[in-house]
Formats: sequence, C-alpha cells, structure tokens
Amino acid sequence: MIERGRVVSVHVGEAGNRTKESRPSIEVRLDGINGDKHAGFTRKALEKEDYPTGIELRNDRQWSALSVSEVEIMRTKMNLRELAAGVLGPNLVIDGIDDFSRLPRGTKLTFPSGATLVVEGFNPPCADMGTHIASVYPKDADGKPTQGNMFPKAAINERGLVGVVDRPGIITVGEEVVVVRYVPRKFK
Repeated sequence: MIERGRVVSVHVGEAGNRTKESRPSIEVRLDGINGDKHAGFTRKALEKEDYPTGIELRNDRQWSALSVSEVEIMRTKMNLRELAAGVLGPNLVIDGIDDFSRLPRGTKLTFPSGATLVVEGFNPPCADMGTHIASVYPKDADGKPTQGNMFPKAAINERGLVGVVDRPGIITVGEEVVVVRYVPRKFK
C-alpha cells in the first residue's frame, strides 16, 4: 500500500540536548543523519531492552520521526497550549500519513533525492522526555504546573517511529514522502 505525505520539519540534535534544532534540510547517510547524536552503525542498549544496559548493539535508532496529528494528540492529552515537535526530539515531522506510529517494521519512507528510511519500530515514550517537556512548558493551558509524568501516558501509541537509513540522500522541508507499508510475503 502506497501513501504520500509531506515533510513538515527536519531536526538535528547534538549529544546532551533533548530539543533538536530545526534545519531546512538534512543529509542522511548509511550511518544515520549527518551531525545528529543518534548517528552511527552501533548504539548502547537502553534500559528495559532484551540486553544488559550499555552493551553494544546494531543501531536500529538512526532516525526518529513523528506525525503532526500525533503531536497534536499528545498536546491535547497533556493540556498544553502548544507543543513544538522539535521539543520531542524527532529528526523528521511528517504530515498526511494515517496511523503514522503504527506503520509496521519494514515500511519504507522514500524522498525525492532517493533517500530511503526503513522503519525498525515504535519509539516508546520515556519519563525523561516528560521532565524535559515540563521544563520547556512549565504551565499547562489552565495555568497549572505541567506534570512530566503525564507524557508517557499521553504518548502511548502516538510517540512516532525509529529506524535506519537504507539509502543516503537529502531530505528537505516541504517535499513529498512516499510511504510503502510493509506487507509480509505470503508463501505458497
């Protein structure tokens, strides 16, 4: 099944900074996004994974992406006046793809330059991001202190995707993205 969406924004983040900087375009290479803290062929295992924390693994998180509609759902659930997608730390923000966070592993996102990203999985919400959001938006829409622990609940099924670069290229704000959902092959 082929769908078409649009790149709303692209971001690059340095180590130690949760909020990523907006750019007009990004260069994706086989090791990830040029200049981004998550670039590389390997990464360290995170807590709650199937491996001991810190062990070296293949990097299946070279990029992360969110959808405009899912950011809005999280904003509403957290009762915030605004929630800039860049605060959530994605590399890409996409519009026009239904159920973006539910795209299956193996789905391909292709851009006009030929750059192709492959979905590895859902990006689970974490408590640290909730604390970060509360520091950026200390008051909710009613003027009450923002509760960081609301983020993991608000982000369930809406947190976006992570994956790897399949083909290098440039991804530019405003351009089309073609999404080919992975469908398992049926064997006879």
